[in-house]
Amino acid sequence: MDFNAGQRETITEVYAGDLVIVRLEHRDGQLAPDKRGQLPHLVYKPFFAGEDILPRRRQHLRGEESTTPEWHLDLAPLWAPVPGMLAIEGGVGDARFHVRYTVEHCRADPHLEHTLSFFRVDGSVPRPRGAGHVRVADPVTVRLGAAGYSVNVPMIPGEHRYPLGFAMTVEPLWLTSLFFGIVL
Repeated sequence: MDFNAGQRETITEVYAGDLVIVRLEHRDGQLAPDKRGQLPHLVYKPFFAGEDILPRRRQHLRGEESTTPEWHLDLAPLWAPVPGMLAIEGGVGDARFHVRYTVEHCRADPHLEHTLSFFRVDGSVPRPRGAGHVRVADPVTVRLGAAGYSVNVPMIPGEHRYPLGFAMTVEPLWLTSLFFGIVL
């Protein structure tokens, strides 16, 4: 499926316990934050609201658009707590992306995370599949980029996990090691 910046595109339905990994592949065009300051991100809309549903139970249980809440999340691996719809939105400009996703059904969340390490990096690294965040070995400024848009983020080593959000490339501005948190 394709995604154009500034629009909302439904990706798939999810069920309780599903693990969903979404990747964007830039095709062409330039990207910028939208008027809310948001870049492309996931929108998770459960099929029912977590409130007293007695007065409007038919609307809630059918997942009508005007009655259910939605969560805006980073483009990182998602464990769906309840059934719902998953979409992508955000950003402006003429950027076009190809959206690839995988869904693993009926798997409990084991809260296990793997680390993919890149030692002595001094250039741009494509975001690894399933990466949700990155850690660094040395204090460094890292350029996170996608579709012609980039932002420089100062990072320090230790237990700080830096979410990757929209980023499709990670480029330290001087030599360091990168440690990506991966969900498989």
